[in-house]
Order: sequence, then structure tokens, then C-alpha cells
Amino acid sequence: MSQEQAERIFDHHAKLLASVFDSIEGREALKLLKDYFDPDMIVGKSVEDTYFNLGQRDVVKLIETLLRR
Repeated sequence: MSQEQAERIFDHHAKLLASVFDSIEGREALKLLKDYFDPDMIVGKSVEDTYFNLGQRDVVKLIETLLRR
């Protein structure tokens, strides 16, 4: 995949997420996702738990990044 194709796909995904989260309900849903998956403390009881928490947090951060596009 070329850089141009990747950027087009990224832009398409950004527009799609913006259409979902650009409402009162969408912003509430994003806040809910952040509350569940982007807590202040991501260190788990084990290394595996910590990596699991980081993976969940990464999803929220990707959504936020796409919404800023």
C-alpha cells in the first residue's frame, strides 16, 4: 500500500468516526470509552494485564487522533 493510499484510508476512517462521535450522544459515548479504557492507572496486576490495558487505551487514543484530523 502506498503512502497516498494509506492517507486516503486514514482520512476516510477519520470522517466516518467524526460522523459517529459528532453529536451529544457520540461525545457521551466517547467519554464512556475513555472512562472504561483510558484510566489514570493502567498498570495491571501482571505484565500481561498492563499490556492488555495499554491495548485498550491505544484504541481510545486512535479514535481521538482520528477525530482531530
